[in-house]
Amino acid sequence: MGSNPRDKGKRIKCFICQRPHMVLKCLKKLMISTIEKKDEPKEVKPVEKKTSRVNSMVLFRKNKDGEEGLMFVDINIAGPKWSALVDMGASNLFISKKVENKLGLSIGKSNKKIK
Repeated sequence: MGSNPRDKGKRIKCFICQRPHMVLKCLKKLMISTIEKKDEPKEVKPVEKKTSRVNSMVLFRKNKDGEEGLMFVDINIAGPKWSALVDMGASNLFISKKVENKLGLSIGKSNKKIK
């Protein structure tokens, strides 16, 4: 048998709208994606090679030992200078307890779940 959900005798259910179709054909997904496209700013070209713009920040690659790889940037949080890993595809931001304590930050807990 193939990997098609219909082969297994199960009903297909869209995880976005819970209706009986595959996500690929979901009209609600199309509406969400259309709204996001309209709200997206026009693409900003990098100022120079290996530079990226994110909102009002300009990020320069900070390579360790001159090697290509992960993107790190120098940032200032509450005064001191830190090195931060940049994930351009991330939808959530995380900070460790250790850094929270070092900076004297007060971060509250949330009941929200991360997908």
